[in-house]
Amino acid sequence: MAKSRNNEVLKYDFWNANGLTLPINPMVKLLKMFETTWKESDLVFIQETKLDPSKVKDVRDLARSYGYNCILNDSIPGSTPGWFSYGVCVFFKLGMHVERIENLQCTPSNPERIMVVKVKSPLADKGLYFVNLYFPCHHSSDAIRDDERHRWFLTTEFLCSKLSDKFAVWIGDFNAMEFNRTLVPSMAKSDYRCIAFNQFKEIFSRHNFLNLNSILWDNNVFTRFQWSGERFATSILDYAVISHKLHEFNHTIQPIYDEDVLFLSDHVNIKGSIRVTTEEFPRLDDMQKLIFDPPKLIKLKNTATSCPYCPQCCITPAELVVHIRSHTGEKPTPSNFAGPFKTALLHKSQTLMNDWHIIFSPD
Repeated sequence: MAKSRNNEVLKYDFWNANGLTLPINPMVKLLKMFETTWKESDLVFIQETKLDPSKVKDVRDLARSYGYNCILNDSIPGSTPGWFSYGVCVFFKLGMHVERIENLQCTPSNPERIMVVKVKSPLADKGLYFVNLYFPCHHSSDAIRDDERHRWFLTTEFLCSKLSDKFAVWIGDFNAMEFNRTLVPSMAKSDYRCIAFNQFKEIFSRHNFLNLNSILWDNNVFTRFQWSGERFATSILDYAVISHKLHEFNHTIQPIYDEDVLFLSDHVNIKGSIRVTTEEFPRLDDMQKLIFDPPKLIKLKNTATSCPYCPQCCITPAELVVHIRSHTGEKPTPSNFAGPFKTALLHKSQTLMNDWHIIFSPD
């Protein structure tokens, strides 16, 4: 018997994976996530897949073994040979009807960063729309990034106008923050991610979309943490933004601070759920803010990965890639997508490159 609308709960996760696969044991991230965080999820949206085409079949087969189909955007070659960047994907439970919306108008120059899907659900007769976004933004400006951001905001404006009267959710890594507390006070709001936050806010407000983070979460509950020193949540870069038609539902999101999987990315996995409003599950306007206490993360508790060339273990995927280069002699090369700012940084010290992950992430 099919679920009634009142009993239906749609559960979804979204996460910036910073690469679905690793140089060694490429399925380690997905195995951990499927066995822990995603156990009850109907939909899993991922940004920054960095998925080598040779690994696509492996990912599809693994997802199916856990009861999921998947739709993937192709990743593009990164700044280092054999390393891929960008890309988004969605895993969805077998039996669910999920349709990818093709041929988006006003498509930006790097469409692998965005995916729009329509999900058939008893919650909405005409379906629910999800926009999975990995927005290109960095804390410094250059001509390439400025033009790229401009075209992406045009795309955002266009899609918002088309989805404003539908049951729609924007999710993903917006690379935007209202206030950057990691910078000196004079720069705190001049960071281009802060400028991006304000532009997103204007566009979404104009089309009656609502940022769930600001409604449901207590102030300064964030979803990204630092690797250096004592790591802690520092700044919101990931958001769930819903259309006006979803305000009548009970719709929640929350960060999952699971230390067993936090080492896999510098973004925290975020869980969401949508259900019909009841006395037990009030509508959005009647819900209280959620309060979280992010754990202090001890670096030694991270899972180490062994080097294939020597006995050394590396704590993070990025550290492992750098270490493997010391054996293979591979040299990092400037990125065609990151602009002169990143190219200049490539001439800095190896320590700085390790700390800032210059080669591994264009953002």
